[in-house]
Amino acid sequence: MAVRLLTFARKNPVMLLLIPGLVIFLANFLAGHRGISGNDANYYFAQAGAIASCRSLGAAETYEVLAAQGGANWSAQQMAARTSTGWFYNLYPIGHPMLHVPGVLAGAALGWIGGQGWDPLGPFAQAGFCVSAILAAALGLALMRAALSRWFGEDAILFALVAMTAGTPLGYYWFIQPAMSHTSSLLMAGIICWSFVRITESSAGPWHWALLGGALGWNVAVRNQDVAFVCIGIAALVLAAKSARPAAGIIPLITATIVAVIPQLIVYYLRDGSILPRQYSDYSSFDWAHPHFIAVLFSPRHGLFLWHPLLLAAAIGAVLSLRCRSAPPTCTIPWLRAFLGLWFISASFSIWWFGDSFGSRPFLSVTPLFRLGFCEIWQRAPRRAVRVVILAIVAIAICWNALLAVAYHASWISRSEPLDVPALFGRFSG
Repeated sequence: MAVRLLTFARKNPVMLLLIPGLVIFLANFLAGHRGISGNDANYYFAQAGAIASCRSLGAAETYEVLAAQGGANWSAQQMAARTSTGWFYNLYPIGHPMLHVPGVLAGAALGWIGGQGWDPLGPFAQAGFCVSAILAAALGLALMRAALSRWFGEDAILFALVAMTAGTPLGYYWFIQPAMSHTSSLLMAGIICWSFVRITESSAGPWHWALLGGALGWNVAVRNQDVAFVCIGIAALVLAAKSARPAAGIIPLITATIVAVIPQLIVYYLRDGSILPRQYSDYSSFDWAHPHFIAVLFSPRHGLFLWHPLLLAAAIGAVLSLRCRSAPPTCTIPWLRAFLGLWFISASFSIWWFGDSFGSRPFLSVTPLFRLGFCEIWQRAPRRAVRVVILAIVAIAICWNALLAVAYHASWISRSEPLDVPALFGRFSG
């Protein structure tokens, strides 16, 4: 039995985590917990619910219904705010909600079949939105596995996925808060990772280039700060220009990118009267001249490496892979540049800790880079004794992450202020 389970895990690492993750999510839902909770998640779901119920994206009615349900705690000022064109003041991008409208409709249909009536904003629709997001993230992670399998063995890939899911913010936003846009960014990252690897191979066709361009464009409509991925697009254009048939790559890549961003540009125009966003947030801004580089990585206030030290090891592993050339530098360097670009954008944001955030969640967008680093660490430690030590360290990090996740989700620690470790352990001891 144990041998069969290990074989299944090696062959289907994403499914190994997806099944218990869905059980956890559905158990919470059946226990009475809302599928959508928190202001950010409700802002995203409101747009999907509006589309599913054929309401205007800018109508206040959708938000009034959600506020009455108690999932969001929007202030009276937020409820009364309108843009210059009269739209409800929702500045969140449209890519994530649009992806999961089918899930909303499926959930509403399930509620109707169950005798709860047709309600595209109700609990069944919310659950459908979340399950759709969970499955989207699973597909993205599976595509990353397909790309990494060209250079690493099954054990390394399994180790990387488990470490990333259980030892970083990934598992929390995959199964506990799937309504946040990170699930869709994982899907986009997986498509970008896989399609970029494919275009480096001689068997790549125009549709691989189009898929990459579409994912790069839609990715910006999922999370605006992922415009940092433009460096991956530039790398793809360079590859196309050096190929035997440049037009066969450049034309579908650029065309698909433009088509993919059109829905977001339309929303910008209808909402703000301009195809470019007038502002990123109503309570924050960017200061490009004074980025908080060190704080983003090491601050107690959601510092990427301080909250989740495993990611520091993964980042080091990714850099080492350049020296070892386990993966072609052509594929690795663009992701390192995307990380640096995302680091600069995040550090320049006035709310560089990203408000209520379990760790530094923006960096989930570069999950392929971290998984590459974990794979490198495992593959470069062939001796059994070394791997046992690595597994012990990862196990400790997973326990730390679980402790943080419970405390964060239960509001035993502040969701936006710096982490108070003595208070955290005092909660458990007292």
